[in-house]
Amino acid sequence: NEMEKKFCFHLFIDPAPDVKIGGYLVRNPYTSEQAQIVLNLTNDGDATAEHVEVEADVKWPFSTDEKRDYICSIPPGESRIAILPVNIYPNAKEKGYGLKIFIRYQHGDDAFSDSNTVVIEVKKKDFLAFVS
Repeated sequence: NEMEKKFCFHLFIDPAPDVKIGGYLVRNPYTSEQAQIVLNLTNDGDATAEHVEVEADVKWPFSTDEKRDYICSIPPGESRIAILPVNIYPNAKEKGYGLKIFIRYQHGDDAFSDSNTVVIEVKKKDFLAFVS
């Protein structure tokens, strides 16, 4: 005796946002200067990301007074720019330093978070070019 049973499942997946760093640019990455990290945030999900917050985990050789940037919302398939200012200590060596970036956002009652590390290639200004 063989018995065959078939089950049918309906899986409902709620739409959700998916915010990622689509790219970044570092302006003015020189020692003793204030650099700007310009982040291109992209929502690859299928729902609007609300209350988007970007925060830098600032450690030596960086410091900042404004380690967060706030974006109201990012609709699906769209991008927004976040800017984080960081000061670079004068005794930092010329090399690439990692800076961890946290992204937090909401959709309805659900909260999401992600992190990524951006690399800042710290440079020293040429003194003769600086004087002229």
